[in-house]
Amino acid sequence: MSESISLTGRVAEGTGSARSPRYAWNSEAPAPQPAQAAWCTTCYHPGMAMTITVNERRSTIAAAPDTPLLYVLSNDLELKGPRFGCGLAQCGSCSVLVDGVETRSCVTPVGRVEGKKVTTLEGLAFYYAKLAKLETAPALHPLQQAVIDEQAAQCGYCYNGMIVKGAELLSKTPRPTDAQIRTAMNGHLCRCGTYPRMLAAIQRASATMAETRR
Repeated sequence: MSESISLTGRVAEGTGSARSPRYAWNSEAPAPQPAQAAWCTTCYHPGMAMTITVNERRSTIAAAPDTPLLYVLSNDLELKGPRFGCGLAQCGSCSVLVDGVETRSCVTPVGRVEGKKVTTLEGLAFYYAKLAKLETAPALHPLQQAVIDEQAAQCGYCYNGMIVKGAELLSKTPRPTDAQIRTAMNGHLCRCGTYPRMLAAIQRASATMAETRR
């Protein structure tokens, strides 16, 4: 029987489940709830054109307002960062930033983001440059580069959500502790168990960003 060590320091036997320590950043803390935003249900009818802002670009789409944002991002805008994982906002693979807040796009109706700013994995470098007031955006967000440097990914399927959530954390808590990282990242699942490397990547990115601020 195989064993693995989670970031909580516990030993999990076998393959476990999505709630076992192997697959959780912090099994004692409840997972953060996906961001929700109220929207008017009387303003649209199915297929009506609406304009959304994604990665600082305004795009006009024709979709029912209850269409999942993930479908619009993937099918209409052909963005490959957000991924369909569970479809229930439980794994984090589909995460994007909406006005800087991590949001699960698989359960967020596209009507909720009209008038808001959506940032996907593809736009994180520009998002960081704007927050850091850099004259030129880097090729990658510091966390994207740190994931490469730490060789954090295995299959890589979860890493859209991991990076998006990590970027949100670093924008609000520039020098997080390991405990703060575990708490913030709880609710993002990695079936390959790469949590320690992702933690190291976030800490590396934090140090890089601190150097930039000097």
